[in-house]
Amino acid sequence: MAAVSHYGAGFLQFFIALTLMRTRSEILRREANKRWVQDLVNGQVEEAR
Repeated sequence: MAAVSHYGAGFLQFFIALTLMRTRSEILRREANKRWVQDLVNGQVEEAR
């Protein structure tokens, strides 16, 4: 892998974070009528241990 400059690494991290946030939003939008999403929104989801 080629060396990435300091600013390039920051942009890459920003891009990855943005992509993950958009993916999460799309999953929640598509699954909006599912029980697990409604529980998540209402704060009733049990934490996995």
